[in-house]
Amino acid sequence: MNKQIKSILAIIVFIAILGGLKLVYDANVKKGTLEGVAGNITTSGPNVTQPSAATIPPATGASTQPTGSTGERPTVMLPDATVYDAQGNTVKLSSFRGKKTIINAWASWCGPCKAEMPDFAELDREAGDDYQIVMVNIQGGLETRENADRFLKDNNLEFTTMLYDEDMDFAQMLEISSIPTTIFVDEEGQIHIYQQGMLKKSQVLEGLSYLE
Repeated sequence: MNKQIKSILAIIVFIAILGGLKLVYDANVKKGTLEGVAGNITTSGPNVTQPSAATIPPATGASTQPTGSTGERPTVMLPDATVYDAQGNTVKLSSFRGKKTIINAWASWCGPCKAEMPDFAELDREAGDDYQIVMVNIQGGLETRENADRFLKDNNLEFTTMLYDEDMDFAQMLEISSIPTTIFVDEEGQIHIYQQGMLKKSQVLEGLSYLE
Protein backbone atom coordinates (compact mmCIF):
# COMPACT_ATOMS: atom_id res chain seq x y z
CA MET A 1 0.00 0.00 0.00
CA ASN A 2 2.81 2.38 0.91
CA LYS A 3 4.39 1.78 -2.46
CA GLN A 4 1.11 2.56 -4.23
CA ILE A 5 0.67 5.77 -2.24
CA LYS A 6 4.24 6.80 -3.00
CA SER A 7 3.72 6.08 -6.71
CA ILE A 8 0.53 8.16 -6.76
CA LEU A 9 2.26 11.03 -4.93
CA ALA A 10 5.19 10.85 -7.36
CA ILE A 11 2.80 11.11 -10.32
CA ILE A 12 1.01 14.09 -8.74
CA VAL A 13 4.33 15.85 -8.12
CA PHE A 14 5.45 15.15 -11.69
CA ILE A 15 2.22 16.59 -13.11
CA ALA A 16 2.57 19.65 -10.88
CA ILE A 17 6.14 20.20 -12.10
CA LEU A 18 5.04 19.95 -15.73
CA GLY A 19 2.25 22.43 -15.06
CA GLY A 20 4.71 24.82 -13.47
CA LEU A 21 7.11 24.54 -16.38
CA LYS A 22 4.31 25.31 -18.82
CA LEU A 23 3.33 28.41 -16.84
CA VAL A 24 6.96 29.58 -16.93
CA TYR A 25 7.16 28.93 -20.67
CA ASP A 26 3.85 30.70 -21.36
CA ALA A 27 5.06 33.69 -19.36
CA ASN A 28 8.41 33.78 -21.14
CA VAL A 29 7.02 33.70 -24.67
CA LYS A 30 4.96 36.79 -23.87
CA LYS A 31 8.03 38.79 -22.80
CA GLY A 32 10.27 40.78 -25.09
CA THR A 33 8.57 43.26 -27.41
CA LEU A 34 9.86 45.76 -29.91
CA GLU A 35 9.11 48.38 -27.29
CA GLY A 36 11.74 46.66 -25.14
CA VAL A 37 14.20 46.53 -28.01
CA ALA A 38 13.53 50.18 -28.82
CA GLY A 39 14.33 51.04 -25.21
CA ASN A 40 17.93 49.96 -25.79
CA ILE A 41 18.47 51.98 -28.98
CA THR A 42 17.76 55.40 -30.43
CA THR A 43 14.91 55.50 -32.92
CA SER A 44 12.56 58.13 -34.28
CA GLY A 45 9.98 55.59 -35.38
CA PRO A 46 6.87 54.48 -33.48
CA ASN A 47 6.83 51.53 -31.12
CA VAL A 48 5.50 48.21 -32.33
CA THR A 49 3.11 45.75 -30.70
CA GLN A 50 4.53 42.22 -30.62
CA PRO A 51 2.44 39.38 -32.05
CA SER A 52 1.63 36.52 -29.73
CA ALA A 53 3.80 33.40 -29.87
CA ALA A 54 3.63 31.43 -33.10
CA THR A 55 1.28 33.97 -34.70
CA ILE A 56 2.07 35.95 -37.82
CA PRO A 57 0.20 39.17 -38.73
CA PRO A 58 -2.36 40.15 -39.93
CA ALA A 59 -4.08 37.96 -37.33
CA THR A 60 -2.67 40.05 -34.48
CA GLY A 61 0.31 42.11 -33.41
CA ALA A 62 3.06 43.71 -35.45
CA SER A 63 0.86 44.96 -38.27
CA THR A 64 -1.36 46.89 -35.83
CA GLN A 65 -0.98 50.64 -36.31
CA PRO A 66 -0.55 52.81 -33.19
CA THR A 67 -2.91 55.72 -32.55
CA GLY A 68 -2.08 58.64 -34.79
CA SER A 69 -0.24 56.49 -37.33
CA THR A 70 -0.01 57.84 -40.87
CA GLY A 71 -0.44 54.33 -42.29
CA GLU A 72 3.20 53.35 -42.54
CA ARG A 73 4.05 49.97 -41.02
CA PRO A 74 5.70 50.60 -37.62
CA THR A 75 9.31 49.45 -37.36
CA VAL A 76 12.37 49.82 -35.16
CA MET A 77 16.05 49.74 -36.15
CA LEU A 78 17.90 46.46 -35.64
CA PRO A 79 20.53 46.99 -32.90
CA ASP A 80 24.06 46.52 -34.25
CA ALA A 81 24.99 43.64 -31.96
CA THR A 82 28.26 41.72 -32.28
CA VAL A 83 28.30 37.94 -32.82
CA TYR A 84 30.90 35.45 -34.06
CA ASP A 85 31.21 33.27 -37.15
CA ALA A 86 32.45 29.66 -37.36
CA GLN A 87 36.09 30.86 -37.48
CA GLY A 88 35.71 33.06 -34.39
CA ASN A 89 35.67 36.33 -36.33
CA THR A 90 33.42 39.12 -35.08
CA VAL A 91 30.36 39.94 -37.19
CA LYS A 92 28.17 43.02 -36.85
CA LEU A 93 24.46 42.71 -37.61
CA SER A 94 24.68 45.84 -39.77
CA SER A 95 26.71 43.81 -42.28
CA PHE A 96 23.49 42.10 -43.41
CA ARG A 97 21.78 45.27 -44.60
CA GLY A 98 20.89 45.43 -48.26
CA LYS A 99 18.76 42.27 -48.33
CA LYS A 100 15.63 41.10 -46.54
CA THR A 101 16.86 39.18 -43.51
CA ILE A 102 15.27 36.58 -41.27
CA ILE A 103 17.21 36.15 -38.02
CA ASN A 104 16.49 33.07 -35.92
CA ALA A 105 17.72 32.76 -32.31
CA TRP A 106 18.10 29.14 -31.20
CA ALA A 107 19.91 26.66 -28.94
CA SER A 108 20.50 22.92 -29.23
CA TRP A 109 18.76 22.17 -25.90
CA CYS A 110 15.56 23.91 -27.02
CA GLY A 111 12.93 21.46 -28.29
CA PRO A 112 10.87 23.97 -30.35
CA CYS A 113 14.11 25.34 -31.85
CA LYS A 114 15.16 21.88 -33.02
CA ALA A 115 11.68 21.16 -34.38
CA GLU A 116 11.71 24.21 -36.67
CA MET A 117 15.35 23.90 -37.80
CA PRO A 118 14.67 21.68 -40.87
CA ASP A 119 12.19 24.28 -42.16
CA PHE A 120 14.74 27.06 -41.71
CA ALA A 121 17.39 24.96 -43.46
CA GLU A 122 15.00 24.47 -46.38
CA LEU A 123 14.21 28.19 -46.47
CA ASP A 124 17.94 28.89 -46.51
CA ARG A 125 18.45 26.63 -49.53
CA GLU A 126 15.58 28.32 -51.36
CA ALA A 127 16.54 31.91 -50.47
CA GLY A 128 18.54 32.88 -53.56
CA ASP A 129 18.62 36.66 -53.94
CA ASP A 130 15.17 37.19 -52.42
CA TYR A 131 16.19 37.08 -48.75
CA GLN A 132 18.81 35.68 -46.36
CA ILE A 133 18.56 33.42 -43.32
CA VAL A 134 20.82 34.29 -40.39
CA MET A 135 20.93 31.71 -37.59
CA VAL A 136 22.21 32.94 -34.21
CA ASN A 137 23.06 30.31 -31.60
CA ILE A 138 22.43 31.70 -28.10
CA GLN A 139 25.26 30.54 -25.84
CA GLY A 140 25.68 30.41 -22.09
CA GLY A 141 24.00 28.19 -19.51
CA LEU A 142 23.27 24.81 -21.08
CA GLU A 143 24.55 25.82 -24.52
CA THR A 144 28.14 25.60 -25.76
CA ARG A 145 29.69 25.95 -29.18
CA GLU A 146 30.52 22.23 -29.12
CA ASN A 147 26.93 21.22 -28.35
CA ALA A 148 25.56 23.47 -31.08
CA ASP A 149 27.97 22.19 -33.73
CA ARG A 150 27.38 18.56 -32.70
CA PHE A 151 23.62 19.01 -33.08
CA LEU A 152 24.02 20.52 -36.55
CA LYS A 153 26.37 17.76 -37.66
CA ASP A 154 24.30 14.91 -36.21
CA ASN A 155 21.19 16.19 -37.98
CA ASN A 156 22.89 17.08 -41.29
CA LEU A 157 21.80 20.70 -40.98
CA GLU A 158 23.74 23.24 -43.01
CA PHE A 159 23.19 26.99 -43.17
CA THR A 160 24.77 29.70 -45.27
CA THR A 161 25.13 31.90 -42.18
CA MET A 162 25.54 30.33 -38.75
CA LEU A 163 26.62 32.74 -36.01
CA TYR A 164 27.30 32.36 -32.28
CA ASP A 165 26.24 34.80 -29.57
CA GLU A 166 29.18 34.01 -27.30
CA ASP A 167 29.08 37.29 -25.35
CA MET A 168 25.26 37.42 -25.17
CA ASP A 169 25.47 40.82 -26.88
CA PHE A 170 22.78 39.83 -29.39
CA ALA A 171 20.46 38.36 -26.73
CA GLN A 172 20.75 41.43 -24.50
CA MET A 173 20.36 44.07 -27.20
CA LEU A 174 17.42 42.25 -28.80
CA GLU A 175 15.74 41.52 -25.45
CA ILE A 176 15.69 37.77 -26.18
CA SER A 177 13.80 36.35 -23.19
CA SER A 178 12.80 33.01 -24.73
CA ILE A 179 13.71 30.92 -27.75
CA PRO A 180 13.12 30.34 -30.53
CA THR A 181 12.73 33.98 -31.53
CA THR A 182 12.55 35.01 -35.18
CA ILE A 183 13.15 38.59 -36.31
CA PHE A 184 12.12 39.88 -39.74
CA VAL A 185 14.30 42.76 -40.97
CA ASP A 186 14.03 44.78 -44.20
CA GLU A 187 16.84 45.90 -46.50
CA GLU A 188 17.43 49.08 -44.49
CA GLY A 189 17.82 47.22 -41.20
CA GLN A 190 14.36 47.97 -39.82
CA ILE A 191 12.64 45.25 -37.76
CA HIS A 192 9.06 44.66 -38.91
CA ILE A 193 8.22 41.53 -36.89
CA TYR A 194 9.66 40.26 -33.60
CA GLN A 195 8.21 36.77 -33.20
CA GLN A 196 8.64 34.46 -30.23
CA GLY A 197 7.67 30.80 -30.49
CA MET A 198 8.14 28.04 -33.06
CA LEU A 199 7.25 28.86 -36.67
CA LYS A 200 6.41 26.66 -39.64
CA LYS A 201 7.82 27.36 -43.09
CA SER A 202 4.50 28.76 -44.30
CA GLN A 203 4.42 31.22 -41.39
CA VAL A 204 7.96 32.40 -42.09
CA LEU A 205 7.08 33.01 -45.74
CA GLU A 206 3.99 34.94 -44.66
CA GLY A 207 6.11 37.04 -42.33
CA LEU A 208 8.57 37.64 -45.15
CA SER A 209 5.78 39.16 -47.22
CA TYR A 210 5.55 41.99 -44.68
CA LEU A 211 9.01 43.16 -45.70
CA GLU A 212 7.74 44.16 -49.16
